[in-house]
Amino acid sequence: MSAISVVAALAQMGAGVRRGPAPKVESPEEWRGILDLAARHRVAPLVREALSGAPGDLAPAPIAAAFREQAFLASATRMLCEGALERLLAVTASRGIEVLVLKGATLAHSVYPRPELRVYHDLDVLCRPRDYARLREALLASGHTCAPFAAASTSDGSHETLAPKPSPIESHSVRAFYDPSGDVKIEVHFDLLQLGLLDRHHEEFFREARTLSAGPLEIPVLAPEHRFLHLAVHAQRHCFSRLGWLVDLDLVVRRQGDRLDWERVVRLARDEGVGQVIRHVLATLNRLLGTPSPALPPPTLEERLLASCYRCLWPVGDVGRADRREHRRLMLFRPDADDLGPGVLYGLVLVGRRREKLQALSMRARGVRG
Repeated sequence: MSAISVVAALAQMGAGVRRGPAPKVESPEEWRGILDLAARHRVAPLVREALSGAPGDLAPAPIAAAFREQAFLASATRMLCEGALERLLAVTASRGIEVLVLKGATLAHSVYPRPELRVYHDLDVLCRPRDYARLREALLASGHTCAPFAAASTSDGSHETLAPKPSPIESHSVRAFYDPSGDVKIEVHFDLLQLGLLDRHHEEFFREARTLSAGPLEIPVLAPEHRFLHLAVHAQRHCFSRLGWLVDLDLVVRRQGDRLDWERVVRLARDEGVGQVIRHVLATLNRLLGTPSPALPPPTLEERLLASCYRCLWPVGDVGRADRREHRRLMLFRPDADDLGPGVLYGLVLVGRRREKLQALSMRARGVRG
């Protein structure tokens, strides 16, 4: 069994979704590789949980101690993030600004056995573009500071303002802040799927949002179908480069999949132009983690044609090499980049909404202002 397969198996054991004996590891050298992989793929607390529940001394003492340290650091970081999240939600509530919290804390408190088993180091929120100016003012007034802003292009505005786009369907780059302690970064997103276009269902994401109770926190979160769509596109857009993201999806399917309307997930994905992404992600999860495959509607002709491209670009079962595949982030369509390059072409081919993308490129070429 490869090192990444051992890490995946132990992570699932730690999450409580895999039974049976732990995988055998023959030497201390192999354990050092497993420790490194678990830390890089952000599943070290899950592996440590599996080791602590295994009979006998499964890992050498120094390795077990290193896993305990990783788990402690992850727990301490989570506490920092939750403190920052509590302050952020207090600020937005006091100003009447609606944001949705993504990934991190929302997953830790909903699909993991205990929140400290999910590693995260920052906060991600979804904000309406029209609310950004008020959000920025509120954050700065409450002691938050601006993080350096690296725009995709000179036409995307500044940290202070979101520039008008030639086409109203183009999205904006992420803006980021640090909480008053300076320890936690807060990323503000304006499009859930981050494909270069505004989400067609943007208002629906806010309208159907839920509240997740997590101790003293009342966290505004995406509806279940919207969350799965977001997590799936995020994992594939990052080329499955982190096992932790796949474990997130595996746990969502196993623990909440029977309550998801999968036909609706597919309809949403197709309308946003990412229908084949859902199928490829589920196939990857099934191959790597044995995730149950839900019943989906039959694929469209476009999805059948794209399937072979996806298998070639993001091979199912190749997560062991995933950390070396970030250069294949080909799904983002970025019409406002100063250097369009091949990314625009790939974004046109690999995901849908092509007519809108061509319209955005045409309006930008003509210098039309939205």
